Amino acid sequence: MVISANNSKILNAKKLLQKKYRDEYGKYLIEGIKLVSEAFLRNQKIDYIIVKEDCFDKYKSFLNDKTFLVVDAKTFKSLTDAVNDQGILAVAEKPNTKLDSPKQKCLILENIQNPSNMGAILRTAAATGYNTVYTVDCTDPYSPKCMRSGMSAQFCIDIMSGSIQNVFDAVKQKCRVLCADMRGEDIFSAYIEPFHALLFGNEGSGVSEYAFKNCDYSISLPMQNRLESLNVAVSAGIIMYTINYKSSLKA
Repeated sequence: MVISANNSKILNAKKLLQKKYRDEYGKYLIEGIKLVSEAFLRNQKIDYIIVKEDCFDKYKSFLNDKTFLVVDAKTFKSLTDAVNDQGILAVAEKPNTKLDSPKQKCLILENIQNPSNMGAILRTAAATGYNTVYTVDCTDPYSPKCMRSGMSAQFCIDIMSGSIQNVFDAVKQKCRVLCADMRGEDIFSAYIEPFHALLFGNEGSGVSEYAFKNCDYSISLPMQNRLESLNVAVSAGIIMYTINYKSSLKA
């Protein structure tokens, strides 16, 4: 049966396109069959699935034994900001992860504002074993755009948020903070401790002065042709994989 656009679950799902309601309800949207399937495989807490009417037959076997609602195309379109939707999304519970000290190498992301950058960094973090990520004044890692860019990374890692002071206090109890900054030592020659916190700052202005002054040391990527920097997600990917490679040589 096709559900009305005024159904309370549909209205609540539509609100989750806005960060304030994701924060208030502690829920977020997962879009597309790949991410929805991955969410179930990784034991994410799913409240219910919403399916576009003309996609029901395609997903019928997947929906077996799951809680779902069917809506018309116009209603489904109002629930997603994707240009080309796949006709399926899920409402999931956000993990309630409180600020705590890391148990292994971790990331600190300060003032990352582009959802695509955030998602790409989280995806690389998951791929390289940075399984704890601290966010400080960043774009919401559970926004639809960030979820699409992260491609299930949010299901693999612990994401915590706090002020830069509180994050530093929690992290420095366990390890030193390594800041990515063009004033730092060349990453390819620098010694990196296995247990460390890797800090990346804003796309345009980099890390805050407080973060730079209070980090333990800093590293950079060598640049040619008088270029000043790379995209933060690209830089983060190169640095995380470089550190992993250097660690493998010592193993």
